[in-house]
Amino acid sequence: MKGVFKQFLLLWMLHSIFISVIGLLTGKDLVVILAYLAEAAMYCEIGQEPDPASQNRYRWVIPVKDPCQCTEVRVGSLNTRAPCRPFDIKYYDTFLHSSNQTEIRKWLNCSEPPTPCANGTMQNPATSCSEILEVCKQSPSGVYYLLGARNKQYPVYCEMPGGWARFGKGNMQSVWNYEGEDEAEINLGIISDDEIEAIKNLPFSNFTIRTDVTFSVQADDSKNPSTVHALYLPSLQTVSINLPMDKSNDNTRLRFKEEGDRVMCLGGPSSNLCGQDGLPRKNEATERLVVTNVYFGPRAVDRGATATRSEWRRNRYTWDGSFYYLLAK
Repeated sequence: MKGVFKQFLLLWMLHSIFISVIGLLTGKDLVVILAYLAEAAMYCEIGQEPDPASQNRYRWVIPVKDPCQCTEVRVGSLNTRAPCRPFDIKYYDTFLHSSNQTEIRKWLNCSEPPTPCANGTMQNPATSCSEILEVCKQSPSGVYYLLGARNKQYPVYCEMPGGWARFGKGNMQSVWNYEGEDEAEINLGIISDDEIEAIKNLPFSNFTIRTDVTFSVQADDSKNPSTVHALYLPSLQTVSINLPMDKSNDNTRLRFKEEGDRVMCLGGPSSNLCGQDGLPRKNEATERLVVTNVYFGPRAVDRGATATRSEWRRNRYTWDGSFYYLLAK
């Protein structure tokens, strides 16, 4: 008798705890729980109705959009006509009654979801995006882990198809177009320090630039302490390109070539700066490079900016575009 009483007491305590927990839940909590349970189990009915494609012969049908999601199939009702549905259905000559999802999927001849590719994960880093594409041919574009020097892993965005590692910025909403505006100083970080480390420590040998950016810097008989920070390609040597100006160097400009992977120096009638201080010769371009950061300070007086007769508009810069990418493999 004592054993029965103990069992009753235990059941009563469990019941009280359950009621207390339910009491703490809000109506919203209960809705979420019920929705989760409903999503986890999908009960479907298989019934009969006339098949218009088989001279209205009665056939079996599971009237849901995706029968392969069913976790249980029960025999349902008989329809005397095929109702209109917002999705396509399939008719069957036999029926199934089962609560075994594996059996249901096999009977429906459902295709199995593809197994996620393990290549390029933290547990199994790849040597390149090209390797991931070769091993897992249906891999989508996204972030994968690549193994670099000293066995260090780097999270890198891989463009698939193509097998390119991508660095840089997209969706750049700001358009910087200075001409005599306020004393703003702009630092445009295009490729981060972490990305630069990955670029230098991963075994890349092929590089290309993809961009829609229009870029130019100009100093006209003044000083414009703007700087382009870059890496030469394919050596990855760091380089800084400055445009220090002084009198009798009017209208010297830096701008991208069409491909966006070289910077040209364009001189005016009395300009003699191109070809000096590491700048390319007049109307010539640098080696291939990728821009990592651009500093614009045409009115940064503390850095040496000047303007002849206070005509600041003669110191100009433009960075106009939405993306600048380095692709590597």
